[in-house]
Amino acid sequence: MRLAGKLNFLEVRSGTMKNKSAMPHRLFFIVVGDISFSAGSRTLFRELILAWKRMGIDVQCRIYQLRTDVLPEANADGTVRLKDFPDPVYSPTTKKLFDRLPRQLFRLYERMVIAGCLWRWLREIRAEDRLVLNGCLGLLHLLPIKSPTEHRWWYKVGVIEEEAVSGLRFRVRKWIESWNANRLGKRMVVSRPMGEFLEQAYGYNRQGVFIVPCLVNEEQFNFNINARDACRSKMGLSDKLVVLYLGSAEPQQSPVETIAFFKALHGRFANAYFWILSHEKETFKRLLCEAELPSDCWHVDSKPYNELGEWLPAADIGCLMRPGGLINRVSSPVKFPEYMINGLSVVVGPEVGEYTELVRKEKVGVVVDPGDDATWVPAIEALSTLLEDRESLRKRCFKVARQLSWQGNEQRISDEFF
Repeated sequence: MRLAGKLNFLEVRSGTMKNKSAMPHRLFFIVVGDISFSAGSRTLFRELILAWKRMGIDVQCRIYQLRTDVLPEANADGTVRLKDFPDPVYSPTTKKLFDRLPRQLFRLYERMVIAGCLWRWLREIRAEDRLVLNGCLGLLHLLPIKSPTEHRWWYKVGVIEEEAVSGLRFRVRKWIESWNANRLGKRMVVSRPMGEFLEQAYGYNRQGVFIVPCLVNEEQFNFNINARDACRSKMGLSDKLVVLYLGSAEPQQSPVETIAFFKALHGRFANAYFWILSHEKETFKRLLCEAELPSDCWHVDSKPYNELGEWLPAADIGCLMRPGGLINRVSSPVKFPEYMINGLSVVVGPEVGEYTELVRKEKVGVVVDPGDDATWVPAIEALSTLLEDRESLRKRCFKVARQLSWQGNEQRISDEFF
């Protein structure tokens, strides 16, 4: 592989951040996709935008929101304000049209509207501006772009379609994406495996690859042992071994297998307590009842993202027990650095981006195959050993968290764009 730009998690580049006067140009962030329904994309993009702004960069967001069916009605100017997102998104195709038009006709109309938006947004860009592009960009590579190739980044964050979709429509979209991957600028990805996958799929990109994982904001998560003890006492969990699952009930996150693993853990540690934070509360309650877990050893709740820093330190173990496969192999789930910055030991799947190997190397958790319960008992015993020295474990977790924080990567990111 000729992939460049490997991120060394154990080195944080130091130096004085450039001030705004040293960065006179604008950075346009153009996205065509779903950030309303997709919590992962919304979190990543929100934190990336806020990090750019903290660096003093003049960020110009142009985000076209797909999935009109999940949005409230747009304002008169076609924009919608999303909760916990810093900039409005553009969604001129109303829910009424989505409901009334045949689906294929609506998609054709939507593509025409998107093309018009992209044309208008690209006309705003000057030659000296930086440009980051993400999502369903269609034939954007055929449109005139004033910004030169060395000032452009094509941003790929996920591969859900590759495992979930097939047929002619999918092949056409991948053919179009191959042109964008090679003509829109440097590839920007969330993990080294993602960069390697794109090189295998679309060939070598002469502009190179820039890796920006899903990072954590140190200002939001500030671990304090006294606050942790107070939170656990408030929840009635002072004497519990708290196992946290943070996320959805999507199959690629192995919710059923994670519950089964906790059941095995509970058989080993009678004080184990399963705490699930998810917006799919009813689904998880049903799965827990089907697993015949006693109701006094689990709790399902949801918390706004901006409150996670207050609650996550109450846990002891974080679950990221995902199955193998392309989606997880190229991923960079933000849950991992969130667990690390709160000092949690992690139960991670065998192919979770670069994090599986990082867990092994830094001894901050155990690797568990959700499809092979023979690995569970040894993993539970290894967890028990790790948790015997909580202070050393937390120090290792905090070390990893620093490498996976926006603050720890600001200089590297700033140097890339300006």
